[in-house]
Amino acid sequence: MKRIISVLLIIILVLMITVGCGRVNESDVNSDDAASGQTKSEDGNNGSVAQTEPSAGEDSSTPIESSEEDSDTDVSTDTAPQHVTAVLQYLYFEDYLETVTDLVEGRFVSSTQEGALIYCIFEAVNDLRGNGLNGTVTVRYKPADCTFADANGEFSTYDAKFIAGTTYLLPLIRATSVYIDGDSYYFSADSLIIPVQDYEQSAELYGTPLRGHIKTQEAMEAFDNGELAGYILETIRDNPRVFGTPYTESTDIAEIVGFSDHVLKVTVGVKIQDGDSGDRTTYKCRIDEVLKGDIGPDLEPWVVFPAGKAEQGGTYIVAVCEVDSPTFLVMSSKNSVFDCSEYDTLKEIINNE
Repeated sequence: MKRIISVLLIIILVLMITVGCGRVNESDVNSDDAASGQTKSEDGNNGSVAQTEPSAGEDSSTPIESSEEDSDTDVSTDTAPQHVTAVLQYLYFEDYLETVTDLVEGRFVSSTQEGALIYCIFEAVNDLRGNGLNGTVTVRYKPADCTFADANGEFSTYDAKFIAGTTYLLPLIRATSVYIDGDSYYFSADSLIIPVQDYEQSAELYGTPLRGHIKTQEAMEAFDNGELAGYILETIRDNPRVFGTPYTESTDIAEIVGFSDHVLKVTVGVKIQDGDSGDRTTYKCRIDEVLKGDIGPDLEPWVVFPAGKAEQGGTYIVAVCEVDSPTFLVMSSKNSVFDCSEYDTLKEIINNE
């Protein structure tokens, strides 16, 4: 469970999603709030808050490897992007429930593809967990052509099987991120399809009947007796209500500094990747000076900047928080990138803490 949550957070942070063929992404390398380290693949293919960012996201599956032609190049919304391929570890239906935050019955409205992501729009009919999810709900994921590293079979999540007007049982992952406004939602498994009516005959996972991917007797009995929603609710009872790396909403510099793990003067190096949602860019950075925090000055951490806030070769002061380790850093607020002209002000604040 701990490993899955950690992978999910990384995915969420970096990719901002890709939950997958199996799970999510914030952090982001190409989730948002999927992300941690050098394994980064991030806000989509879900696996748990999601491919490699926290994606997060791939179907049950934690992606072992994936490839995308021109993955660092922005794709026009009117041009079909190259298909992503992913090799996943097989997960059972019950495994996906470990990171579910919300369970709703949602009526499918439509879907649209923007760049590398697909956005599915549902009208929330019944918020079964009572997590405050109502109205229109947009669930994002990064589609992929998938195979398994440890099992036979292949499937694709490019062709969503949702039917307009049909209501589905949706186990979702809710993620919050400093890089976006509001919460983001991901499928617990991108290939999991559970119609509310007659699900026993039509529910799917990995493109095949869901019943064949259930491992416990308890879950099987619930499935056969029309009590799947109740089983899921009981299973996720103690799950978190939201995933994501904490950040402060304050705009006060002193409060931002106080909340941050580190305040660093950095020079931006090579770009690692743009987030699939276009809201962040991850760079490898050189630490020029540690103003606050216990971090080795010789480290070259990956720092996730808000889109457009940094450029290669530029020098900035950043207030950041760690994700799992000091080698992967995210902004501590929406106002955490400072011009070097603010050095003296920041230094005085830190000295007076």
